[in-house]
Amino acid sequence: MRGLKSAVSFIFRAVLESGGFTLAEVAVTAALIGVLAAVACPQLVRVAEKQYIKSAARQVLEDLRWAQQAAINCEKYSYVVVFDVVNERYLIYDRGSTVYPPVKKVYLPPGVDLYGTNFPNHTLYFNNRGLPSPAGTVELKDRRKKTSLYVIVHPRGRIRLDKVPPLPGSY
Repeated sequence: MRGLKSAVSFIFRAVLESGGFTLAEVAVTAALIGVLAAVACPQLVRVAEKQYIKSAARQVLEDLRWAQQAAINCEKYSYVVVFDVVNERYLIYDRGSTVYPPVKKVYLPPGVDLYGTNFPNHTLYFNNRGLPSPAGTVELKDRRKKTSLYVIVHPRGRIRLDKVPPLPGSY
């Protein structure tokens, strides 16, 4: 650390004594920074896009687990999760009915499609024991790369995230 401080102070002292930087030095430095930015930016965009779908899938996973736990804690009625594929959102209702206003409404981030579910009418129910009716999957798709992530709801209540869909009947 001490060597770094002395090197930095030497550079600053040299710059101050010489009267500053020449236009050529500044132009070369700006060009190098531009080239580095041009190489790095596309990589950063790809990483960010990959994180959007992962983040959205984790959000769906956690919200389904929350609804499952809330149904267990309530003991009087079930929770209903309705996936609105057209509007890229899902809604969570309590009291076992969609008549009342939703307790939670979540829109997916831009660039992520709620591609589909295999629940009847895109509706999932959790009873007061936390068991889903029916079991199934939610598919989220990245709009650019067309890669998918699946939130899988097991008949015994386990909810997990995977890169591949489950085989039919293999829950």
